[in-house]
Amino acid sequence: MSWRCHIAHVHAAGFVLLVTWAWWRWKQRSGAERWQPDQRRQEGSVSFELPPEAFFRAEAKAARDLGVLAVAILRARRGYASVLELFAGSGLRAARYLAEGSCDFIWANEANQDVHQAVVVNLTRATGRTGRVGRCDDLLPEWAAPARSWRLQEGLPLHGCEAGAHPGWRSCRQADKDSASVAVGWRVTHWEARALLGYCRATHRQFDVVDVDAFGCWTHIGDALEAVRPGGLLYLTATGLTSWKPSRSFRALGCLGRCPPAETIHDQMCRALVWHVAQTADRLNLVAETMFTLYRASGDVYRLMFRVTRRYGESSLLPQCVGLCACGSFVGPIEAEALFGARSFSRNCEACSGEVAFWGPLWVGPLQSEDFLEELQRDAEQYGLQGTRGLGRRSKEVRSRKFPLLATLRAESLWPPPRPWTLRLSELARRARRAPVKLQRLLEGLQAEGHSAGRVRQLGSDSWRFE
Repeated sequence: MSWRCHIAHVHAAGFVLLVTWAWWRWKQRSGAERWQPDQRRQEGSVSFELPPEAFFRAEAKAARDLGVLAVAILRARRGYASVLELFAGSGLRAARYLAEGSCDFIWANEANQDVHQAVVVNLTRATGRTGRVGRCDDLLPEWAAPARSWRLQEGLPLHGCEAGAHPGWRSCRQADKDSASVAVGWRVTHWEARALLGYCRATHRQFDVVDVDAFGCWTHIGDALEAVRPGGLLYLTATGLTSWKPSRSFRALGCLGRCPPAETIHDQMCRALVWHVAQTADRLNLVAETMFTLYRASGDVYRLMFRVTRRYGESSLLPQCVGLCACGSFVGPIEAEALFGARSFSRNCEACSGEVAFWGPLWVGPLQSEDFLEELQRDAEQYGLQGTRGLGRRSKEVRSRKFPLLATLRAESLWPPPRPWTLRLSELARRARRAPVKLQRLLEGLQAEGHSAGRVRQLGSDSWRFE
């Protein structure tokens, strides 16, 4: 029996080696060989290829629509717009920025080399022209691999591909190299995102819009802020902050004290993220002004847009915190910088004289810019989110729906600055030990008493704020 066991072991080992060899050969093949253009989809006026290696969520279409509209409006205001996308994925957002946002130059970067051909095809189709796609081998001749484990796949250009009338600054005259409106076209690279930001900083290159659509919470926000041209936009994504152990995410954003209750955790996490970006910008002598914040429960995704400008004079940022008493009363905001010098904060509640547990620092200002959202809503039907410059045609659905998401976000920004937390009707009824009333009736009663109150639909059907 022993020799039979030995033979079985040899066969099993041979099978494992065969599977390992097949997997290794599959990894060695280029992305162009594995990718087959058989998954064509449509979003807006853009038809795009979706390779199986690319991550794609159809639920994020609303966030992509707002990004495209913001780029189109910035392009109309400045006469030129350049976009840097650090995590391009399949290239859909970059293609929509070109076709619908009418941006002049876009740099689409995606670390995953398997999607190279799909990104190139999508951007080529979005431009509406079949011009020559060339290599950008001389982009950085002394560039080395970012890590020993990194390896360029066979058949892929070292620094990526580019196309367009003038897709870079290398062949410009010396006087034109300093111009912010020279590059026209698109460029695709597969660098590490932080390495690309370092290259842009070393070559003094900035962009009108920087799109950071990363998993988790992007830790190099300062580098992304410095890549934004003054007056430009930073479009930031954060995922999974509250889905699992939100206290860890809260600490990672620099907040102290207790973790906020589940009733208002999404709102407080968004404010902590906004404060983190604003504080990082302040250290760089910049100002990050919140344009809008968008939350999607499916995937626990935060989408935030900031306008980045230079700061002149002294900083006006003040660390502020919010607290909760055992009786269920929220307290704050507290403008006391001394509270953040210790690990625990103590202050008595005005309602029951009980001890209050605080957390912070947080952003306690408005989360939506009324002026910016009004401009988006005013020009949304003009641009249609379906195409500009005649690229694409506004559908009947777009003309009829009038962008309910923009109306919802703008409704949150119309009141006086609300208190920096949200409430839930179900939790309020539980604390009062009474049956919940209709939310609309409650809001009308508060408004009759002279308070400003309104729904926060993106955080739930029973979420609301008041002042």
